Amino acid sequence: MSQDDSRRYKRLTLNSQINATLVVLSGTNAQYKIEIAVALKDFSKSGAGVYMSEALPKGSLVRLSIDTINLPPLDGRVVYSGKISEADTAPLDMPYRIGIDFMPRDDEARENQLGTYEEVRRIFDFMDAQKK
Repeated sequence: MSQDDSRRYKRLTLNSQINATLVVLSGTNAQYKIEIAVALKDFSKSGAGVYMSEALPKGSLVRLSIDTINLPPLDGRVVYSGKISEADTAPLDMPYRIGIDFMPRDDEARENQLGTYEEVRRIFDFMDAQKK
């Protein structure tokens, strides 16, 4: 089964760069945080793909904030990490891609996750309409 076949929800493949910030929580110890600028590749109700400047180990705990959306960040776990392909349209300074599976800790976090998806979808629809 390919990675695409295992998705729970349809993803929005973003053709324009949407900037975000990823906070990497080093293992399970949240006192060591590393903040990294990333660009969204795709987004769904259950996760996101992001381009970044370095690879992260699978299983890393992360917190994703989308720069243009004023909503709380989304917590998740890295489920894929690898170098991008030549056909990928990543920013030049971001040769790696990671896949994040969102892990809401309670109902409020789940509602935030769905609200963030709706905001990203609105941005996606707007950018898509601009290209036509």
